Amino acid sequence: MKITPITTHPSDEDHPVQLEEDHQQAVRGPDHRRHTEFSTSHQTDKLRGKLSRSPSIGSEVANFRNPPLAAKLQGNHIDVFIDNQPVKALVDSGASNFVISELYRRKQRKVMFLDTKLVILKVTDGNYVRSLGKCVLQLTINCRTQPFQFTVMPKCSHDVILGFDFLKASQAVLDCDRAELIFDELLHDEEIDPHGIKLYAMSDSVVPARSCKFLTVQARDAQDDTDFLVEGNKVICINQGIAVPSMITSLRKGKASIWVTNCENQARCIPKGMCIANAEPARSECLNTLTEVQSYTDLWTSKGSDQIDYI
Repeated sequence: MKITPITTHPSDEDHPVQLEEDHQQAVRGPDHRRHTEFSTSHQTDKLRGKLSRSPSIGSEVANFRNPPLAAKLQGNHIDVFIDNQPVKALVDSGASNFVISELYRRKQRKVMFLDTKLVILKVTDGNYVRSLGKCVLQLTINCRTQPFQFTVMPKCSHDVILGFDFLKASQAVLDCDRAELIFDELLHDEEIDPHGIKLYAMSDSVVPARSCKFLTVQARDAQDDTDFLVEGNKVICINQGIAVPSMITSLRKGKASIWVTNCENQARCIPKGMCIANAEPARSECLNTLTEVQSYTDLWTSKGSDQIDYI
């Protein structure tokens, strides 16, 4: 057994400790070192295999940047959240609308808006049933939350039914072979500003068809008395036809008023807590202002004065 001495300064306090560690390593022999190296290598390979099997989108590999793009189906059912409440929903591509039962609506105490016109739907047993009204709810699937307008039915076999409108609005595809519901990306991560400020509706509001309405919104953790550049929510504009024009507004006690436009042919409900738009602090050096221009009369006078009289 050979112990290699360590050349250090006599005043070095770590010298006895290091010498003792080398002595113990020499006593253990090379077998212990090989066992330690094999154990470390085995753990590394196991961790590498776990990461290689992880999906490229989602999981810890993406630092929770992207939610998973597929949701597992249990038969024809899928676990979702309606306004942060778990519920098992039926995915039915044969149904044309989002459907929620009146019993479930009353149980969850959700606000219902009456239809402006008579709506009669044909159900699975061949009968025709008149709907009671509309209900706007926040639907969460795979960490994706979007507002959808549900048709309230007096009697329904399921609490929640996601019909063809849901597949179309969420750009989802049913994979019957894998029993999965695959979602497409409406917006890429680089299009979403993580440092932006979200503006939420302060109360339930109904915007008439093809009209504008002044809506009060609130921002969380935003500095008051600051000008903000407002940009509309693209997802709501695509799915619900609710557009917010770009504008500059100021926050007062965390509140502001913005214009909301309903581009659809029917009234739309904006529930309390819905994220309507995003905002970011406006920088004066990046803004252009319109200067006062001459009126039509002034332009005509100036042109007339510049003309040459040849007579």
